[in-house]
Amino acid sequence: MNIQRFLVLLFAMLILPACDDDEAIDYNLAGTWVGSYDGISGSGVLTSILDQTGNQVTGTYMTVEDTGTVAGSVDGKRFEATLTSTVYLCESYLHLTIQDSTHISGYYAGYDACADSGSISLTKQ
Repeated sequence: MNIQRFLVLLFAMLILPACDDDEAIDYNLAGTWVGSYDGISGSGVLTSILDQTGNQVTGTYMTVEDTGTVAGSVDGKRFEATLTSTVYLCESYLHLTIQDSTHISGYYAGYDACADSGSISLTKQ
């Protein structure tokens, strides 16, 4: 094998796998997200305004009954965060999958006064 073929093959082996890897996409969740949640205690609409620096995500959320803060991180297609309620003074945990740059969905689970769990689906506005 000549050196040119070897270099082309080496380049293909190193670069092409990264192109097919969904985990290599850097998703930016900054912006306004609106969607629905459906849990044991009921369902409704959730709006969240997020900021992102690197893989760290912070922001606020609101529903008809609750408001609070969001703090979490993005790792590949995973977005995991803690919602801290300012109304009920408790926390819920989000485990979401980033479908693409405008859709995220998954589930949430809460404890203590926020003892609820269910599904959530959000769309970037």
